Amino acid sequence: MLETIDRIREAKPTTDEVLAIARVVSACRLSAYDLTPGTQAYRHMVEEPLTDEKLTELTEWVSRPHGLAWVAETSEGNIGGIAIGQRDEPKQTDRFEYFFMDPRFQGQGWGSEMIRTFCSRAVYPQLVWLVYGNDRAEQLYAKHGFQWFRTYRDRAIEMKFKGMERPK
Repeated sequence: MLETIDRIREAKPTTDEVLAIARVVSACRLSAYDLTPGTQAYRHMVEEPLTDEKLTELTEWVSRPHGLAWVAETSEGNIGGIAIGQRDEPKQTDRFEYFFMDPRFQGQGWGSEMIRTFCSRAVYPQLVWLVYGNDRAEQLYAKHGFQWFRTYRDRAIEMKFKGMERPK
């Protein structure tokens, strides 16, 4: 039987879940960026080793108190996608830090559902950073109302959710 995404739930900062999240991140990075000569600048992101330091960092992201970390869970209990955000109180923004759908589950609407979940829980205007050249991700965010805001050093694009203003 084909494994499918079953639900979106809050992420848990357990070792097993963080390892599963790391596997999704690796699978997505491999599929999102080809490593042709023009994209060698991103090789470090794709081939980044899974160190204890990286696992600790992911655990800290999942453990943040703002409730901005979710996983898309399969019918078999596996992790098929992640969305982890960060609330920046001084700048009054909620920002996607990690958002990845395992390539096996892309195109089924679960990524869109995770974006809607993030936007519904966000308090402040939503921002997302994309590595320059990830056209599929840029199109997905645009479909949900995000617009290009600025490009950084030809490597990253920042998009803002249109119509969201900072609280007064």
